[in-house]
Amino acid sequence: MSSDKRGTVTQCGNILFAENALVENVFTPMGETSHLLISYNVIGSNTMTFIELLRLNINSNTVLLDSFGSSICICEIQKGMLIDAIFSPVMTRSIPPQSNAFLIVLQTDSRFRLNSVAHQIVMVDIDNNLLYTKDPDNLDSEIIFTISDRTSIRDTTGFPISIQSLTPGQTVKIIHANFQTTSIPPQTAAFYIQLL
Repeated sequence: MSSDKRGTVTQCGNILFAENALVENVFTPMGETSHLLISYNVIGSNTMTFIELLRLNINSNTVLLDSFGSSICICEIQKGMLIDAIFSPVMTRSIPPQSNAFLIVLQTDSRFRLNSVAHQIVMVDIDNNLLYTKDPDNLDSEIIFTISDRTSIRDTTGFPISIQSLTPGQTVKIIHANFQTTSIPPQTAAFYIQLL
């Protein structure tokens, strides 16, 4: 039985999502774009597992969070740590391939993980900074997300947008707190919203 905690990469709409990727190296050159070299598992034929590398470019639009949803600096990420990442499906053909990171979540505490859902927007309440969402295949899945000044909202290319740009019917991936109210529907804080 392997003790490898590395996860895999999955596609979610127009973005890619890496869960439990292992940081192999961190590059923070002066005056240049920083990047992370990560590795993740790929399941091949006959359930054989392969490890692949990917370079995630970190730019001024990349959001960096810890397990509690607080902003962090790339200097806090070190070799051997685990991250979750949302990144562009557009990659170079280099070895390893490169992609632009939209969000990096450093797994700072294994007891606390940020949750994520891919839901359809039902209603946008701009006056109260609330976003109502649900899974169209599950009518009981509605969640109300509170949007704060700390919430990052990104379009399909990773560029920042405002809550006014969100409309009912759009699909979003939301990284949110791991707690919610007991109300119906439940309410929780959104840290990052990615338009799919």
